[in-house]
Amino acid sequence: MPFMRRSLLLLALMMACSSCDKRGPVRTQLQVAEAELKTKKAQHATLQEESKAASSTPMATGQSQIDRLTKEVEDLKASIEEVKQRKAAEEAKNAAIKAEKDAYLAKHTKL
Repeated sequence: MPFMRRSLLLLALMMACSSCDKRGPVRTQLQVAEAELKTKKAQHATLQEESKAASSTPMATGQSQIDRLTKEVEDLKASIEEVKQRKAAEEAKNAAIKAEKDAYLAKHTKL
């Protein structure tokens, strides 16, 4: 899926270039992937219903579309899982950076 690869590459580039909150782009990417997954699931269900309705006639094209959509759904699920893992890793990095910043400020700030 070239689109997902480009999206994930863009996401990685945005995370690498950003020095502040990195959860926003990850969250956005996750929402986009989940929306795509929901759309593909709806298409898959529609095609399955059409296939059942036309079961008396050969539906080789319909079956290939169902197979293609099933694969796309699986790919999207894997992409969502990868994005969730990246999000968790970035949140851990952000927490470590925040703790380091707080320690620095506590040490070097006179109140």
